[in-house]
Amino acid sequence: MFKTRLISGIVLVILALATIICSGPVLLVTLIGVSCIGMQELYRAAGVHEGKTNGLEIAGYLAVVIYYLTIAYLPVSYHLPAVILGVLVMMCIFVFTYPKYQNKQIMTAFFGMIYVGVMLSYIYQTRVLPGGAFLVWMIFLCSWGCDTCAYCVGVLIGKHKMAPVLSPKKSIEGAVGGVLGAALLGAIYAAATGAYNPNPAHTPLIYASPASSWPPSWPPYGSSGGRGATSRHGPSPCSGQSSCSTSCPFPAGWWWAIRRWKYAVSWR
Repeated sequence: MFKTRLISGIVLVILALATIICSGPVLLVTLIGVSCIGMQELYRAAGVHEGKTNGLEIAGYLAVVIYYLTIAYLPVSYHLPAVILGVLVMMCIFVFTYPKYQNKQIMTAFFGMIYVGVMLSYIYQTRVLPGGAFLVWMIFLCSWGCDTCAYCVGVLIGKHKMAPVLSPKKSIEGAVGGVLGAALLGAIYAAATGAYNPNPAHTPLIYASPASSWPPSWPPYGSSGGRGATSRHGPSPCSGQSSCSTSCPFPAGWWWAIRRWKYAVSWR
């Protein structure tokens, strides 16, 4: 069992490295496939899948595919409508096939689309940013680094229980150690890659920030709402860029924060 898991883990890491480095359509298609597989597992566990693939499942998969194509080839203003379109399709299925599906199945189908599909899409959206070839690895470095640091600190000095009823092995020391460890790893990574990163805004301080890839004094969008605009805080880090076909990295930064905290509290 251990040997099988080890080999499969190595293969998956190699595939992840290859697709992220290639970027573009290769990464896009890979993330679509991974999202659909993840959604299928969630639908089976949560009761949306009942013996065979049904219309609600297919709607969820199609919604994710449409969303990925939208973020890849259409402006930012179309991203949220793509998500809303998925909700409307699911609601139409619920209404016109009633009482075939229950309320919780509809909610689970939509949750799967957001939690799996939309969240994973930030890997692609981060990768295609200016300097994204370096920035995208922070998603993995923060998650894995926080996970490891939280476990080590919790095992060594963890004494104060964070949630003794829900999960008695989690400690406050482990949570704090995980977040600080991930921030330290981010700063080290930025210092090591700073000479090669084409985006001067990607500094060790920014990479160490536990909440976002951009500090509040550098909003990704200026007062006019466009890339490279200048606000009262000064020019954005994307100033001088001719165009950007993806959404603002700020949501991805918050996603990192959520992931860091999730992994921090998952170890004692």
